[in-house]
Amino acid sequence: MSSLCEAIDKMLQPILQSKGLMLVDVSVKGLGRRKLIDIAIDGLTDNVTIGECEEVSRLLSVELDASNLFSGAFVLEVSSPGLDRTIKTDRELAWASSKKKRIKLFTKDGEIFEGIIKEFSEKKVKILEGGNEFDFSRENINRIKINEV
Repeated sequence: MSSLCEAIDKMLQPILQSKGLMLVDVSVKGLGRRKLIDIAIDGLTDNVTIGECEEVSRLLSVELDASNLFSGAFVLEVSSPGLDRTIKTDRELAWASSKKKRIKLFTKDGEIFEGIIKEFSEKKVKILEGGNEFDFSRENINRIKINEV
């Protein structure tokens, strides 16, 4: 995670904790002279609402305006993680596991497995499907997508 994303994460945590929400992902991308700040949040127990996204956006926008993180304009987007999100980070794996999200795991060999993430570590991901557990080396995983559609 870049230092810019880490700084935004640090600003976000008190806001999210006060609302019973969690950060799923934060990214900053170039958008011409402006930066696009893309934040994905979710509820700790329930799904996040549009109103909660709007409130977090308003509160974070005030924090970002007061900080010196950006010298120019920025676009801030706060949303739910989505039903077919590609999981890229351990934070997202933890979120998907805690929410018991159905996933599709694509191996580098071209195989596709569906299930729920039971546990994961730096070296492996274990999914549960139909009472069976499947272990995958992280080296052999091409990608993991949420499969809630």
